[in-house]
Amino acid sequence: MTRFDYKFPAVDRTLRSQAEQIARWCKQEVPNEVARIESLLEKNSAWYLLDRNAPATSCAEAANSRRCLGQVGIPLERELKSFLGFFVDEAGLQHRFAVHCRATHQRDDEKVKKVLQVSQKLAKADESELYGLVNPFSLEARSLDGDITIQIFDQRIFEAVGLPRTMMTNAGDRTWSVEFEPNSLQKIISADRFIRADVIEKSSSIRRPNIGILTGNSPESGALLLEKLDRHVRTGSGLLTSDVYLPKVYVVSAPAMGLTMELHLRENQVWEEIGRDIERLCELLKGEDSRVPNILSIACNTTPHFWERIDEIASRYNVRFISIADAVEDYLRKKAIQKFTLLGLGYVNRPQFSGYEDLFENKTFTIEPLPEGAEADVEKLARDVKNDRPINECSNLLNTIFKRYELRGKHVVVALTEISLILAKAKWDKNKRKGDQDVVIDAVELYAKLLADIFMGKRSAMEFS
Repeated sequence: MTRFDYKFPAVDRTLRSQAEQIARWCKQEVPNEVARIESLLEKNSAWYLLDRNAPATSCAEAANSRRCLGQVGIPLERELKSFLGFFVDEAGLQHRFAVHCRATHQRDDEKVKKVLQVSQKLAKADESELYGLVNPFSLEARSLDGDITIQIFDQRIFEAVGLPRTMMTNAGDRTWSVEFEPNSLQKIISADRFIRADVIEKSSSIRRPNIGILTGNSPESGALLLEKLDRHVRTGSGLLTSDVYLPKVYVVSAPAMGLTMELHLRENQVWEEIGRDIERLCELLKGEDSRVPNILSIACNTTPHFWERIDEIASRYNVRFISIADAVEDYLRKKAIQKFTLLGLGYVNRPQFSGYEDLFENKTFTIEPLPEGAEADVEKLARDVKNDRPINECSNLLNTIFKRYELRGKHVVVALTEISLILAKAKWDKNKRKGDQDVVIDAVELYAKLLADIFMGKRSAMEFS
């Protein structure tokens, strides 16, 4: 069994507790320990939610089984990991303690000993019947009955990490869960048994970065990047498809980015305008944790021309700028693609103006120039898209460009967001491949995938410093 498949009927107001409601739905009795935990939480006026899940003994099993926000599965960092142990003092007396942390962290016994102010060896309590059942609420209930347990909570439990800012653990039964607010623990656990401290091994933060998107050339490109970003997070997060697990994204649409259509004539004016917008966006992002810088992205293939100045602003706010060119170069290296064409406005193919200048400077790559006349046709197509020409007509024009300039079958990097919009909206033959390589390489698609991987912790933003 992997889950309990039951549907929630209307709430029966005659039943007194959540546990009674759930037991009625499942046609089972409320286990005594579940009822005792619920009573403790009610007595302390703590917010909580009880629920059922498939039998779970490990944190990983539990996290994959917990029901929350209409789906099965929660991020592992939202599952509480609990260790029950003891030590024997110099007088031969045994003392029980518990250590709680996020399931993504590892307990550091040396730190625990310092907190307990003991030098004796720490041992695991030999209570096999409690395997998969240790939780702070049951321990507190037992302490109230005289079976005293000191409880240590790692301070990272109380960090605001992701939504909905709650954690989950067993409710005294392997098939019952309780969702609770970490900050309520201090009023539930008696003060003489509650300790909050740093008791885990050195680790990086589990806070996920916020993401900023600067758009404006065209504004729709930012919307497309956000749409693709969210899709990649949903598909890459396994069970975690709920909206609350998507990145927090700030989108700033800067009309001044339209000036990049004439970058060689208006370079100073462009930077004077968009530099201020980048500053405002970084102010919104402003890094909260130096271990996890927030991410600045720009949904444009031309604006990365200013990458050094953008980096300088971002660094002042502990924000990491990842450009669309970073995503393209990363993909080309992984797929060992050395020869390709950049399909975009003329600026992307001129090293002195191109945000892809690293590709031109790196002798690993050979950028084949667009044939004569192609740049003018590409620019006209971009303006057609901006002017809301029917997407199917734009798709036909794109097909004509590929045919006229013999681009079919070659590696072509689409470095123009208007063409990315065509690829996303029209039935265009973009799926031909050479082995595991795309022939038509959509820069916006690669950008969204890289940003999603960084958000989910599969890649590090520091790779692109």
